[in-house]
Amino acid sequence: MGMLINIFNAMEQVPVLIADIFSRYMIPAILCCIVYVLVLFFSNKVFDAVRKLVVLALIGWICVGLYRYRGAKGTLAPVALACTLLLFLAVVRMIRQIIVSTKETITNRRIEKQALAKAAKRRGSWKMRQGRSGPAPEETAAPAEGGAAEGEEAVTAAEEEENPAAERPLSRMEVQRCMDEMQDLKDKGVLTEQEFTRKKQELYMRLG
Repeated sequence: MGMLINIFNAMEQVPVLIADIFSRYMIPAILCCIVYVLVLFFSNKVFDAVRKLVVLALIGWICVGLYRYRGAKGTLAPVALACTLLLFLAVVRMIRQIIVSTKETITNRRIEKQALAKAAKRRGSWKMRQGRSGPAPEETAAPAEGGAAEGEEAVTAAEEEENPAAERPLSRMEVQRCMDEMQDLKDKGVLTEQEFTRKKQELYMRLG
């Protein structure tokens, strides 16, 4: 019960502590607020590294506050402020991650749907061309085995000639594996958001 009262008292003292910090260290406090807001909403290789430093600094602040409180040299207000900042950072980052993941899922489904429609249309056009350019009925009555193989090779060659950029179709498992590898490269900062989206579209276009 006593600990709970101390926590409530510390939360009540947080506004006074913030006002005292800004009155005594205005410029450093403003710079810290700017850094906190930046790491709160933005993500890239630099901001991720700075965010880790901010988290470590807040944890260190909590440890120092607890040490001073146990030594009867201070209150729990700094600990309460640091815990609040950490909690707010975690909640905002979690919400942002949910929004980004949902947006990526919707985009992936839309790209996949368009790619599947184009692939089906492409396969249908190939079948129509094969039917139009196929041999006469009397010639297909008893085709030789070698002739059938040559016909398939000719159709494949014609398809590649008409669409020279065509590549081997990929299964959903292969596409997902490539997507995971690209996501890892994006998280490491190797791929930008634009490059990741473009390569993702290229992968879905190869979905068979």
